[in-house]
Amino acid sequence: MVISRLKYGLAHFYMSFLLFNLTFIKAQMPVYSHTIGNFTSARSFSIDPAGSIYVVDISTNELLKIDSVGVIIKVIGGYGWDNYTFDFPADVYSTLLNVYVADKYNDRIQIFDKDLNYITTLSTYSSEPFRYPISVGVSNQGDIFLIDSDNSRLLKFTSDGQYLLEVGGILAGNSVLENPEAFSIIDNKIFVLDTQSLFIFDIWGNNIARKDFDFDPININATPTGLTINTSKNIYYAYNNRDLLNLPLIKFSPQLEEPITDSILFNQKLYVLTPGTIYVYNLLK
Repeated sequence: MVISRLKYGLAHFYMSFLLFNLTFIKAQMPVYSHTIGNFTSARSFSIDPAGSIYVVDISTNELLKIDSVGVIIKVIGGYGWDNYTFDFPADVYSTLLNVYVADKYNDRIQIFDKDLNYITTLSTYSSEPFRYPISVGVSNQGDIFLIDSDNSRLLKFTSDGQYLLEVGGILAGNSVLENPEAFSIIDNKIFVLDTQSLFIFDIWGNNIARKDFDFDPININATPTGLTINTSKNIYYAYNNRDLLNLPLIKFSPQLEEPITDSILFNQKLYVLTPGTIYVYNLLK
């Protein structure tokens, strides 16, 4: 089974590399609508299917839950190593039921329910140790993926914390990751930003394609609405996520005073996170 998957991955790598054509096109730009929230140093955010927004702030070491109009529902955190506290919450990912936080310097993923009640922790003391997790995500099957930044790799665990496999590690051949910064999962594909490259793997760790950029992407999100890849100044986005290997990207430069830290397409709106607030733009096709 492993050998057949490897053959499948290699064959599709070459085919998909030729097909992979993320070109940039001109289109009607997003129209500013409003802002949400007032943060100190927000680094990452996530929007669950119900529209609730979760933000992690690395200055206050807090996780905030905000509704769609900007009302703060709940705040947890503060500096520490106990449950409900953080030491540099680097990333947050939400599903309809749970919220996952990459608690970088505590070497763990803390898992909460949608109301921010603590559930459990996936830590470096698991069956496969990791250090300094900086990004976290969950597949449709419920498996947990994280970036182990100290070892430049992705790790995959079951929902109850059992180690499954490594992605992009030192034995990955042409798909070895050098400095993975962020990733997103959609349609059983893992999109990984690695310096100026985008690697695409299947959920078994086989490399499908690679795209090199002439800019420095820092974050990526794929949702049912579409894909965003952002630098600190620009956002490259695309509607629809069904054929991301061939999807044209639209470049948007919002000209914000603060650097962009994250971006998400959700329900025909573009949400742009800066350290201080979330800018919301309406998308016009």
